[in-house]
Amino acid sequence: MTRQTQADNPYLAARAEWNERYGGYIRQARIWQAVGLLSLTLAIGSTGFALWLGSQSRIVPYIVEVDRLGNAQAGTYPATVTYTEDRVIRAAIAEFIRNWRAVTVDGRLQKDRITKLYSHLSAADPATAKLNRYFREDGGDPFQRARLGTVSVGISAINRISAESWQVDWSEIDYNRDGFEQGRRRYRAILGTAIIPPETEQLIRQNPVGLFITDYDVTEVSS
Repeated sequence: MTRQTQADNPYLAARAEWNERYGGYIRQARIWQAVGLLSLTLAIGSTGFALWLGSQSRIVPYIVEVDRLGNAQAGTYPATVTYTEDRVIRAAIAEFIRNWRAVTVDGRLQKDRITKLYSHLSAADPATAKLNRYFREDGGDPFQRARLGTVSVGISAINRISAESWQVDWSEIDYNRDGFEQGRRRYRAILGTAIIPPETEQLIRQNPVGLFITDYDVTEVSS
């Protein structure tokens, strides 16, 4: 009865013929769409994992000790160093002080020092405003000072005061353009610091430790 009714109804007959002729194609298309979407998801996941894996350093240095003739004597892996260790931070602070206070007649070297110096500063921190004022108003412009002579900086002590504060002691020796000593001074500074891992290639080259000077106070120490 149903078949006769479907055959007598032209709309039902056309629908049945359409289903028989094109329904299989549609089902196959949907299956291939699902397969394609799954393949795309797997490809994106695999690519992301490969990029992450490639960004991880797999190089482990190995130190080999040799004698005077170049023959290998012993080998070992170096001790692991993390960027937050005090000795690493001390080295970065010492470089900051030298780049700040030392004066050289080599203009290119002096410019590189200033660039590295500002890589340890953030525009929002008080240290940046103080350093700008030092260079502009307090006679600290190294390019102007280099016309009269140079300044050599020697770090004597760097001690941690708190989790984010350090005390630095150093001496400065002034020389005239002929290389003769003109005077010595000693300074002490209290530095406020923060460790922020670098995120750009430029910061990685200039400030790999991620040490930022947030504030500072400097006093001259009598000899």
